[in-house]
Amino acid sequence: MVHYNMGNIFFRKGDYKKAVKEYKKVLQLVPADPAAHFNLAFVSGEYLSDPVTALKHYREYLLLSPDALDAGIVQEKILESTLAVRMLMDSPLDRIPK
Repeated sequence: MVHYNMGNIFFRKGDYKKAVKEYKKVLQLVPADPAAHFNLAFVSGEYLSDPVTALKHYREYLLLSPDALDAGIVQEKILESTLAVRMLMDSPLDRIPK
């Protein structure tokens, strides 16, 4: 799919916001695409400091691919994202990234 490939190209170039936009376009067209959910979660959590989006899409990835070989790693990412979201919720509003 063109949008998935464009997301990967933008990711490799370090343009993470454009990569996210492309992965979201994939999910508009094919909501049950596990790879797009994973990539969107990974970029959001690791490069854009967006644990809310990461958590949502890591969970969706595991719902769609419960037997994935990387399920254990994704479970760890879900835990990390959950903790990051809780820290954001406990932070004063002026410390929450925009």
